[in-house]
Amino acid sequence: RRKSTPPPSASRRSRQTSWDRFALQITLVKGDQLKALDLFQESDPYCACCISNPPGFVRSKTIEKASAPQWNQILMLRINLVPQYLRVEVWDDDFGKTKDDFIGAGTVNLSPLVADTKQRLETLALDSNNAEDPELPETELWLEIQAGGRFTGKVMLKVKIRKMKPLRL
Repeated sequence: RRKSTPPPSASRRSRQTSWDRFALQITLVKGDQLKALDLFQESDPYCACCISNPPGFVRSKTIEKASAPQWNQILMLRINLVPQYLRVEVWDDDFGKTKDDFIGAGTVNLSPLVADTKQRLETLALDSNNAEDPELPETELWLEIQAGGRFTGKVMLKVKIRKMKPLRL
């Protein structure tokens, strides 16, 4: 049997469709009790955040000489609405003199946030006044940072999924 192919006009139409796109907004607020790894002084911490679907990585700014840094920085990663984890690694920036030192890491289960976001989007779809950037759930938490099973500090962050403008092809 031969497969049927859509007529050219149908394929052209499908390319003009829009898809919902989402971003994970990570508000990196501050750190506390971060382990000092520099000799005779505090670390110069920065955070590296990554997810798996789609694979993404983003790095924060470095705060010099701080065991309780104040980042107050918003980081964004493209995200698919599937259960997954956010990994937050804290590093001591050695400014290219030597290899950066690993302070520790922690993970955030994003599955409840993804589920809440999907539920809210379904509710909004039923509402004819659907906002372009609807108010979606946000989670705020202190994330414990560990290295080798030992506490090396904590990071306060807020995570939220944002609906991005549709991609038009």
